[in-house]
Amino acid sequence: MSLRLSFSDLVNEAVNLEFQDYEKFVKQVSLLRSKKQVAGKQTKESALLEKINNGFPVEKWTKMQVLDDKMESSGIDEKEMEALTALTEEYEHFTVQRLRWIKKLALLRNVSIDKIIAELGMTNGKA
Repeated sequence: MSLRLSFSDLVNEAVNLEFQDYEKFVKQVSLLRSKKQVAGKQTKESALLEKINNGFPVEKWTKMQVLDDKMESSGIDEKEMEALTALTEEYEHFTVQRLRWIKKLALLRNVSIDKIIAELGMTNGKA
C-alpha cells in the first residue's frame, strides 16, 4: 500500500523531522531527483543520436549521385532534372535538420557542436 501526501503535508512532515533525519531526507530526495534527471537526459540523447545516425536514405543518395554524374557527363532531360532537384532539396532539408539535432545534443551535453561532430566521427568541412 502506498501513502500519498499532499505537497503541504510533505513539507509539514519534513519540518517535524529530527535534524539528522531531515538531512538524510533531503540527500535522498536530491539523489532520487538527480537519477531521474539523468535517465531523462540519457533518453533524449539516445533519441537524438538515433536520428543523427540514421543518415539520408541510401537509395535516395545513390539516385541523386547517378543523376548528378549523368548531368555532368552527358546531360539529363527535364524529368531527370526535376528528380535531381527534388532529391537535392530533400537532402538539403535533411542536412539542416541533422545539424539541428546535433545542436540539441551539444546543448544537452553542454559541449560545442564541433565536439559532437568529432565524437560522432563526422566531418565539419574544416581542413
